[in-house]
Amino acid sequence: MLRLAPQEERFLFFIKMVKLKKKNFTINDLALMVGRGFNATDKKFDGMDKRFDGMDKRFDGMDKRFDGVDRKLFEVNQRLDIIEKVILEDHRNRIEILESRFKDFQRDFNQMISGQKNK
Repeated sequence: MLRLAPQEERFLFFIKMVKLKKKNFTINDLALMVGRGFNATDKKFDGMDKRFDGMDKRFDGMDKRFDGVDRKLFEVNQRLDIIEKVILEDHRNRIEILESRFKDFQRDFNQMISGQKNK
């Protein structure tokens, strides 16, 4: 179906109105014209309803995919938390060992130096 631009539709409507002014109409004629206008409008809204239904289905699909992404992101975040705890605990243990060895070294070194001063 050929679609007209809004200004073309207004022009055609104006032409129809000029032609209609030349005729005598009854209330029934006017009621039929208004009824046809409402029917045409209903058809346009039916088409819009179908398009909105299609959009709703697509949005539902997108919501499901986002839910899946959220779930996967949560799982990855949990795994990273576990890895972080393991790494931090390992580093903490290593630091404690190094500190202990350094204290031992420092003690031994001080004893060695003290022993050399006494000689």
